[in-house]
Amino acid sequence: MNAILKALRAAKPLKRVAGAPVVVPLAGYYRRSDEEEAERYRSYAAMAREFGFENWHTKPAARNQTNRDAGRNGQKRDLRISRNNILVQDARSAPLEWLVFNDKLHDPDMNKNIANDRADAGFYFRQEMSKAEISGLHSPDWMSEPTGTHGPRSLANTKLDAMVSINGLTEWMPKDAYQLLERVVWCDEWVWEQQGGKGKKATITAVQKALDYAAVHYQLLPWGEFVEKWLQSSEDWEEDASV
Repeated sequence: MNAILKALRAAKPLKRVAGAPVVVPLAGYYRRSDEEEAERYRSYAAMAREFGFENWHTKPAARNQTNRDAGRNGQKRDLRISRNNILVQDARSAPLEWLVFNDKLHDPDMNKNIANDRADAGFYFRQEMSKAEISGLHSPDWMSEPTGTHGPRSLANTKLDAMVSINGLTEWMPKDAYQLLERVVWCDEWVWEQQGGKGKKATITAVQKALDYAAVHYQLLPWGEFVEKWLQSSEDWEEDASV
């Protein structure tokens, strides 16, 4: 870093030849003024109409600096810092992300990390569903960690492991709970969106329970804590045992 600073201090400005063209970075052509930005957009809109571009708003008012139409169903994006402070994500991009960012996975009756456990369970489930859909190519899985003298595992093995894990989850998890988990986490269905009051709260509680089943499966939540939370009555035990 010191060497870079010294080089910058020692550098001399280039002598500009009169009449020589000046190269302006591409960023210099954007956001110079609202008037020029609107003119640029009208030019793009004209090209969109002429050449039939898809997914282009021909009215400048439909798009602005805040990108309000970039979110789900035309809603303004709700950008927040992710849990690990690495990414900026749209809290409205998917149901699971919405639950995480709006603190809907916390439970005062369970351990203090239950919200993270439920979120991680959902993300693990989503990853395994994605892996289970890949084609059986004879190609290395570069995302896997090499072990010992062996290199990355093949995609076929990664797919098989994911399928076995998902099958194990479905075997002991109640059918309705698994379907709810799949709809919310994998299919991105906002199952509570048309509900209000007690109905919405009950649905989110059911999603929490489904995530807890997954958290036990992925060894994120102790079985004893799951039983204490969800299987207190004999009816709960009978429902769980009937799966």
